[in-house]
Amino acid sequence: MSQCVNLVADVGGTNTRLAFSTGNSVRSETIRRYQNNTAESFEEILDQYLSDMAISRVGKACIAVAGPIQRNSAELTNMNWKIQNDELKKLLNIEISLIINDMQAQGYAI
Repeated sequence: MSQCVNLVADVGGTNTRLAFSTGNSVRSETIRRYQNNTAESFEEILDQYLSDMAISRVGKACIAVAGPIQRNSAELTNMNWKIQNDELKKLLNIEISLIINDMQAQGYAI
């Protein structure tokens, strides 16, 4: 996939779902689900997804997390995962990345 796309993710208690979007549309053929208990961190799942999709460049990212968001980072309530926005930006080599609560994401979707 050579086109620059945006990354969207829903990090739940059991699964992480990832996809790419262009414009206002999620590209359904890019939706993948990963079991959280198979990885040590969200970043490990993200690396796997990017490898699976053979993506060359991500433009922006928005990560919805099932847990509280504080100071630009999130902690899952039932796993020992902490997702930090600054680390995501470095990993993806992007300037714009958002971490939001999954219920907040539902509100935006409506």
